Amino acid sequence: PKLVELLKKPPFRALTLRILYHLSMDDRCKSMFTYTEAIPIVMQLVINFPQNMVAKELMALGVNLSVNGRNAEMMAQNKGLDALVQRVLRTRDVLLMKCIRNISHWSFSLQEDLASEKMYKHKGLWAAYVVPLLELAQSSDNHDLVVEILGTLGNLTPQDLPPKSSWDKILAQYYTVIPFLNKLLVPGFSQDDMVLQVIMFVSALMLEPKCAPLITSSRVVRSFHTIFQDKQSDHEITLQLLFCFYRMLRHPETLDEVLYGTNMLPDLLLAADSTNVEVRRMCDSVLDVILDHDIHEGEVGEFGRQIRRRRFEIHNAEYWNLMRHRDANPTAFHDDDPDERDHEYSHSRK
Repeated sequence: PKLVELLKKPPFRALTLRILYHLSMDDRCKSMFTYTEAIPIVMQLVINFPQNMVAKELMALGVNLSVNGRNAEMMAQNKGLDALVQRVLRTRDVLLMKCIRNISHWSFSLQEDLASEKMYKHKGLWAAYVVPLLELAQSSDNHDLVVEILGTLGNLTPQDLPPKSSWDKILAQYYTVIPFLNKLLVPGFSQDDMVLQVIMFVSALMLEPKCAPLITSSRVVRSFHTIFQDKQSDHEITLQLLFCFYRMLRHPETLDEVLYGTNMLPDLLLAADSTNVEVRRMCDSVLDVILDHDIHEGEVGEFGRQIRRRRFEIHNAEYWNLMRHRDANPTAFHDDDPDERDHEYSHSRK
């Protein structure tokens, strides 16, 4: 509290900001700021900062504080979010946009934890900013700014959109958005962090069934397939792609494009034994959806047979490796000592 009081005194402000910034890097300290005047003071300093770009010490403190859910909520209150967004639309300040993205993560997490959509008390919180942020992303050539904007938009749910609006209506009205996403997915055009945010934004769009035809009519799914093939070593991109495919498979149009338009199943089967646990689990969920789709009147189709065969191979991989090793090195197995052979076999099955 004493340090926060010093923020009110310009001669001590710069040094105080540095000290508070270092304190705010500790997660245990972030929550303590909630019980002081820090948030209102920092908000006023940011909103009324005289130069276009907010001083790094001040904005870095704001970014750190906004990671905490309660702090983010306080920042959004009393038209605070509106003031921050209006400023970023005017100044294109990347760190300020990062702070706004953290606030969007708070509103997203809040909805995830609720038992019912009706319990969400901040419906329409982002309604006025969806289109301006889309326009800002398309008009900016600043990589970091676009990453933060897409990250923010990817955190928005149907509850955050304008009344009587939905993502399909917004995309239909602002028809340049999907071509913009396609451009960002051109091989070699964007860095991996940008590609990751495009994937997560499209995942958010897939919550709206009417977006499926719009995505199918573009090259997005095909681009995602290419990225999935090329980025198998990047577990985060692979995981988010699988999550997006999972949502796409829930809609007939995108399901057809994933399974038949791109012939993606062989690549999904390859990812089924990834070294990453989360990737394996998500891949299993995707394959379960395909398997359910491929069962007709109790009979499993070709896709289902491929999935079951692959799962059988993975489950018995250790046994198959043992058999291949025996075929390649028959002398390594001591035929004259059956007890020793049985012991070696039983050990390999554990």
